[in-house]
Amino acid sequence: MGDVDPAEARRVRDELVSKGYSVCRGLLPSATIDRARSHLEKCVDKHLSSEFAAGKLGNVCAGLPLEERIAAAYHDAPERAPCSWVAQTRTSFVFQQLLFRDPALCALVRVLTHDREAIVASRYNCRCKLPGTPGASFPWHQDHAFFRMQYLLKREAPKRLLAAWAPLVHVDATNGGVELCPASHDLGFLRHGRQDGFLAIAPDGTLPANAATDACELPTLEPGDVLLFTDLTLHRSGLNRSSTARWSADWAYEVLDGDPITPLLDHLASPDTICSPSVVLRHQVILNVDRLCLEPLRDALTKALIRHWRACTTIVVGGIAASLLLRQGLWRRR
Repeated sequence: MGDVDPAEARRVRDELVSKGYSVCRGLLPSATIDRARSHLEKCVDKHLSSEFAAGKLGNVCAGLPLEERIAAAYHDAPERAPCSWVAQTRTSFVFQQLLFRDPALCALVRVLTHDREAIVASRYNCRCKLPGTPGASFPWHQDHAFFRMQYLLKREAPKRLLAAWAPLVHVDATNGGVELCPASHDLGFLRHGRQDGFLAIAPDGTLPANAATDACELPTLEPGDVLLFTDLTLHRSGLNRSSTARWSADWAYEVLDGDPITPLLDHLASPDTICSPSVVLRHQVILNVDRLCLEPLRDALTKALIRHWRACTTIVVGGIAASLLLRQGLWRRR
């Protein structure tokens, strides 16, 4: 477990409490970032080679850097490129251990959560945002709406999470960085609705009237930096207007309602929030599952369908058996 500078831990805690987010500069080792990029380069090479062999791409653009290669390969149709690379990170030691469970980061999370062991949540992603892809941008939202939906569909009690977002390339407003609304976590759990296949706090993408709209911040981040924010902090990501791909990883740590950095939920719930399974399921149907990487939802729905199929099969087989027995009994009586 890494050592934590008490002054840095206080700064991060105070910013999470007051603003709802905090940037930790240079927290991740450069060696970890390099290995993560190397892993993705191999994944991109495999993907592009497969697409080229299938006749879906005209060039694999070999020899280009990670952020340039996939952008060049999908230059004519960027929306066709995969945005989520979660499948390529699910069993990756670099992502699962070196990145998500970095000793220094986990030590910091431990200090922020009353000295409990840092537990990495089951939701994580690696995202590639290509230039000119509106479908890879997210409107204003709170992560708790997504987290709550995932847990409810798995028939589990929703957990509170602290989100971590780490760039694998230079990130700023030009290539679609993360914009945050300070102190928005104090507004409580807001109602979310559908906007272009995503969950958003308002159909028109605007912030609430009582939000600090003039103080919104889009921090410039470098590889090695980590952006931490609460599950109630309003944030969004805009269009990538650069010429290269924006690569990033995001994951979360489990926290409790009693932690100083966790905004309260119990007195904020209302019928307008996304909290009932019926509302959750209705929204799941319209979400872009591939881009949101809601694989836990797919797993839960698959299991539910299997249970339903088994139940139907049992009923049908039982009905056939009963019918045969009845007919056999009637035949014997004749």
